[in-house]
Amino acid sequence: MNTKKPLIKLVKFCRYLPMNHLTSRYRLHLNQAIDDPAQNQRWQQAARQSAVLVGLVKNGQQWQILLTQRAFHLRHHGGQIAFPGGKLEPSDASLTATALRESEEEIQLKQQYIQVLGNLPPFYTATGFEVTPVVATLSQGFQLVPDRNEVADIFFMPLQHAMQNRHHSKHKMHYGPQRITWIPYQGKLIWGATAAIIDSLCRQVSL
Repeated sequence: MNTKKPLIKLVKFCRYLPMNHLTSRYRLHLNQAIDDPAQNQRWQQAARQSAVLVGLVKNGQQWQILLTQRAFHLRHHGGQIAFPGGKLEPSDASLTATALRESEEEIQLKQQYIQVLGNLPPFYTATGFEVTPVVATLSQGFQLVPDRNEVADIFFMPLQHAMQNRHHSKHKMHYGPQRITWIPYQGKLIWGATAAIIDSLCRQVSL
């Protein structure tokens, strides 16, 4: 029997079983909300559903997070760092299906390389979206090609870097106080919902 710690330990509400064959010095608990529910309450009922793929790939002894930079010409959030993902479409069977479909459309990440582990609790944005992060590991052999209409760049950030380089501050917004998270990485600035999701991921990782 394998006695090593699993990389991902899912709690009861997750839709998927833990991947016991995965080993790491990290254990991830997908059981904490990404943001304060009291702050989110005003947006929940009117929020439009969407999903993003939080892809984790092992490079040597190091786990890395798959990220994209949105195309600069886009009207909304152009040039910002993001996870592949988008809005729930009527043809999507689930939010997990949304994240997988969008990942293939945006960066040609084929579903055969994606092992879904579970969903983090949804994050509610001030722009009216309910974002469900779908956590998955990526097996080796995938080829990524950006759709230049949507994606300017694809890169990987070490999970350890994210854990050690998160910054937080509180700002007064028109809808009330908001906790802002940002992460600098190789000349890029990760902030907004993407940084908040990474922050949640890091806070739920324990040695």
